[in-house]
Amino acid sequence: MKKIINGINISIAPLTNLERADLREVDLAGANLTGAYLGYACLNNANLNRAVLTGAFLMNAELVKANLGNADLTRAILSEANLSQVDMREANLIEAYLANAILIEADLSQANLVRANLIEANLRKAILTEAFLVKTELVGANLINADLRKADLTKSTLNGADLTGANLEQVILVEAVMERTNLRQADLSHANLSYANLRQANLTGTNLAESTSTGINLAEAYLTTAVLSKADLSQANLSRAELRQTESVGTNFGQANLSETNLAQANLADANLSETDLSEANLSQADLSGANLTQAILNKAKYDRTKYNYSTIFPEGFYAKDHDGLERVD
Repeated sequence: MKKIINGINISIAPLTNLERADLREVDLAGANLTGAYLGYACLNNANLNRAVLTGAFLMNAELVKANLGNADLTRAILSEANLSQVDMREANLIEAYLANAILIEADLSQANLVRANLIEANLRKAILTEAFLVKTELVGANLINADLRKADLTKSTLNGADLTGANLEQVILVEAVMERTNLRQADLSHANLSYANLRQANLTGTNLAESTSTGINLAEAYLTTAVLSKADLSQANLSRAELRQTESVGTNFGQANLSETNLAQANLADANLSETDLSEANLSQADLSGANLTQAILNKAKYDRTKYNYSTIFPEGFYAKDHDGLERVD
């Protein structure tokens, strides 16, 4: 098989060591480059569609706007490579090493990144719709405004990653580790975050409407002005979390830990708060209209202009009239 590189016909065999080679706009579609050494090579605008790059070395390579659609990059080394605006749709990147790689506006839709290393990679505005990122390392990664709709990040690690404004609608984050992750203004509606760890994460203004988050750890997390309506947060740990001014209409908090949580001005109308621990929680100016607090623990909870109505269900033996700060609104 022959390919043209800068106007010269060469066979694929010599393409095993091309360190710092100038391969701009070269056509290597379908080429077998298994184990090729392409460190610091320039492959901008190159066509590598369906190429086999298993175990290839591409550290610091330039691949801006290259076509790597359906390419096989299993266990390839792409650390610090520039892959801005690259086409990697349906590419195979299982166990690929992409630490500190630049993937700004890259298209990785339906790509397989299972167990890949993307630590501190720059994926700003990248497209990762329906991508497979199971057990993927994304610690400190930049995913600002990235599109991750329907992506599978089960058991992935995203500690300290920045997902500000990212679209995570219907994403799967079951058992993901996301401590101190920035999710400000992100869309997590209809997402599955069951048993994920988001301790101290920033979810200010985040949309979690109708998400499934059973057993999630949101201890000390910031959810000010977040939308939680009709979300399932049963058995969640929200201890000492900031839920001020959240929209939590019809949210399921059953058996959740809300001790010392700030729920000031939260709209908890029709929320399920049965068997929750609300000890020392701040419910100042919160709306409990229609909320179900059956068997809830309310020891030392704080009330100040806290609203309730005829359909609010308090724990057995709890009488609203005995607590200053509770106001009936019907």
